[in-house]
Amino acid sequence: MDSDEKVLGAVLASCCSQAIEGVLLAAELDEHYGVTVDFIRLLDANAALAHSIVQSPQQMLDALETSLLTAQELVLQKHPQKLSMAVKPNAHIRLHSIPYSMDPEQHLLNPNICNIGSGHLGKLITIRGTVVKAGPVKMFEAQKVFFCNKCKHK
Repeated sequence: MDSDEKVLGAVLASCCSQAIEGVLLAAELDEHYGVTVDFIRLLDANAALAHSIVQSPQQMLDALETSLLTAQELVLQKHPQKLSMAVKPNAHIRLHSIPYSMDPEQHLLNPNICNIGSGHLGKLITIRGTVVKAGPVKMFEAQKVFFCNKCKHK
């Protein structure tokens, strides 16, 4: 474990320990869990980290994902119920409350929904709205394979 991972793990453990406790107390090991990180609290805890997330979101989110295991271990060691807790390998970071004032360019973090395009690929954006209509997930078939019942040929 390198020092950056320890530092990120300590920051996560300090600013979102309650969410991490909830994940550690969950029963299922193989489930996927979301750890909600309030960006304002993260900004207060480590301003350089918050700015790094805005500047290079994919690299920093990957680093935070790996550091989340370290944060879980730190919270687990200090918790009085540590015997009933387990580190979950499928825990993921979920950022919220990103302030618009951190926008490096006007409307980069908070574009209108109709203006989102390929220029936003790999960038951190926030969207606020209400889901009006949701439909079922549709399968996209790119290829089909049929088998003969007699000879089992494709």
